[in-house]
Amino acid sequence: MNSADEQEEHVTWLIDLRGWSISSTPLSTSRESMHIVQNYYPGIIAVAILSNTPRIFESFWKIIKHFLEAKMSEKVKFLYTNNPESHKIVSEMFDMDLLETAFGGRNSITIDIDNYAERMRRSDLARGVLIIQTDINLISRHH
Repeated sequence: MNSADEQEEHVTWLIDLRGWSISSTPLSTSRESMHIVQNYYPGIIAVAILSNTPRIFESFWKIIKHFLEAKMSEKVKFLYTNNPESHKIVSEMFDMDLLETAFGGRNSITIDIDNYAERMRRSDLARGVLIIQTDINLISRHH
């Protein structure tokens, strides 16, 4: 794979859950997010890595994983920054100089979210995914 667009076809989804609480993500939002990933992006996610999960998340996970297809649930891995085994797994999967420090890597550069969002829109269009955007400013004016 030579281009960034080609590399997007199989995504490793890294999620840092440091500071997460039950009130952070309602069950309905989690269920809808999983529905979108499974039904609109099937096969795209190679692995989903949940990093720095608080203990309460383990109970939450036991509930929400039943909303995932077994194939997707098997792709979810839990990694902890201070765990030597987790560090070994991460270093085998990623170039530690490119991986963000939040996930145990050495890269302290932050992501340009606008550039990233534009790349994702182009990728979605190339795959024929329907994109529905909401004008948040328009919605907030009505409240």
